[in-house]
Amino acid sequence: MKRIISKIRLILRKYPLLHAIARRIHIIIRTVFTFPSFLSKLVRDYSSVKNRQFNKSVVWFVNVPSHANMGDQAMVYATRRLLHEQFYDYSVIELSREFITSSILTLKILKKYIKENDLFFVQGGYTSTDKSPNEKSHRIIAKNFRYNRIIFMPQTVKYSCDAELQKTASIYNKHGNILFLCRDQVSFNIVKNAFSKITVILYPDVVASLVDREQFKCSLKRDGILLCIREDSEKNYTQNEINKLKSQLELFTKVSLSDLMMTAGGKSPKIFHSMIRGILEKMSQFEIVITDRFHGILFSIISRTRVIVIDSIDYKVREGAFMFSNLIPGSCIYVDSIDKVPEITKNYLQKSNDTDYSDVIYQNYYKDFRKKYL
Repeated sequence: MKRIISKIRLILRKYPLLHAIARRIHIIIRTVFTFPSFLSKLVRDYSSVKNRQFNKSVVWFVNVPSHANMGDQAMVYATRRLLHEQFYDYSVIELSREFITSSILTLKILKKYIKENDLFFVQGGYTSTDKSPNEKSHRIIAKNFRYNRIIFMPQTVKYSCDAELQKTASIYNKHGNILFLCRDQVSFNIVKNAFSKITVILYPDVVASLVDREQFKCSLKRDGILLCIREDSEKNYTQNEINKLKSQLELFTKVSLSDLMMTAGGKSPKIFHSMIRGILEKMSQFEIVITDRFHGILFSIISRTRVIVIDSIDYKVREGAFMFSNLIPGSCIYVDSIDKVPEITKNYLQKSNDTDYSDVIYQNYYKDFRKKYL
């Protein structure tokens, strides 16, 4: 079903008007089916806000997702870990994007309970785009909480037009007290001039802070190749091209094909963490991972597995590969054409993995995060 929907989306993209209509219909249908979950989030978040401790400052960790994309949940887990380690003297309250954007009433509730010495940490990822509902939340927070320090965890940025970029830039620049982290060079180049009154820094994704620090059961024996390929509309190569690649690689060794980054159902933080460890354990069983997922790269590196990176439909994955290959030399390689993958894989298989998977990213970027930026 996912593949069928993905194919329909790819076809509709060729016809902007039909794509816009289909997207609107999809949003309406999704809103109807997710309404019970939406109400549950509002009740849960209201309870968290109402019960804040007034004798302690609060870190408001906002736009925390509940969907089961393991890349997004890995960012949530890594951010929680950072807050737990370095903001131990604060209360931490998590809020969904739905609570922030749902109504004037919920915004009034937030204004009543949020104090000037509280901090905002905004979920990272591919959310700084007017195509994401999270962007509405970004603008609301920056516009309405002018006296609070706001930290945007590493973002991928892509606005549909300059007008949308400038709309966000105007809000952020008026606020001023914002740290905006970009997780790739392209995103940094997009916003560095527009976001002129705030601090903008090129910074590795927060999940990278788990390299050499996350505990899981690493396999003692590695064998074969994992094709960790997405099954959604961000996929760059057709299923026929992926199947052809799989057949070519099977001439060298056994090959598994799976999109490990997605799983079904809403889960608790404890279960999500267990699922993340399960992915790491799975990836540690392979000699090589080939992926078109941004966090497929990082999950591979954390599991000390060499990774070959192929394109998704935009620059996000490619730029991630460039950054992490520089930060941890030998950990990954970007390939600009799927036709080149078999030869590169063959060469990889003939060499031992001598990459130094130390916690250099944590030491250089996240260990003293609070001291550097707050």
